Amino acid sequence: MLIEPGASFWEGMSVVIPICLLSLIALRLRVLDTKGTFLAAVAGILIGIFGGPSWLVILLFFLITSYLATRFKYECKQRRGIAEGNGGTRRTSNVFYNGLVPTLIAVFSAGIGEGAAWLYITAIAAAASDTFASEIGVLSNRVYMITNPARNSMTSNPAMRIYPGVDGGVSALGTVAAFTASFVISLLGWILIPWAIGISRTLPMLILPAVLGFVGCNIDSLLGATLESRKLINKGQVNLTAIIISTLLMVPFI
Repeated sequence: MLIEPGASFWEGMSVVIPICLLSLIALRLRVLDTKGTFLAAVAGILIGIFGGPSWLVILLFFLITSYLATRFKYECKQRRGIAEGNGGTRRTSNVFYNGLVPTLIAVFSAGIGEGAAWLYITAIAAAASDTFASEIGVLSNRVYMITNPARNSMTSNPAMRIYPGVDGGVSALGTVAAFTASFVISLLGWILIPWAIGISRTLPMLILPAVLGFVGCNIDSLLGATLESRKLINKGQVNLTAIIISTLLMVPFI
């Protein structure tokens, strides 16, 4: 925890002021819409206070890289009709559904104990994995439905392909992007958080969040192909459910 009980006003401001400044920059650059920026600022303050600076760095890294992934070949995505938001600006719903679980983990981290750090990393890894799978995978011309076994053989049969951006669609490009994003977040967390709070690093704690974050991405695709495609839940609820499941899968290992 960055701010201990009884901390001074200025210690609190050491978290609030930088986050407010970063929020103004994000708003100016249209990284998030207005409500999304406010919500991200609240989440950042809570994570900074209850988790600590290293937790906040991981969150900021996720937000920045997600925006860059959204902006990557944006004009191409726009021509295909699958671009995110307005000029790549991510909406309030993106912030809420991707940030809820990590924020709650940070807030209750004192009660959870040291294992909270690994749950937090897993939750961010799952969110990053799905974001990169969506933003990079849609650039592939070979997209298959995750529920179609034929895609596992990487068939080139055009009849078995689906249009990029369809709920539940997966591709080799998106799969590589998803695992890479999950691993990078896991690696960053594995380096920063133990160094900051003095817990030990082990190889399983590098591998598990990366793998489970990637699993969460695939759960997202599976829910997209089934429940979301039937309009039973929306995209945000799919994201949230996948993050919750991947994080819960980490619980037995902490």
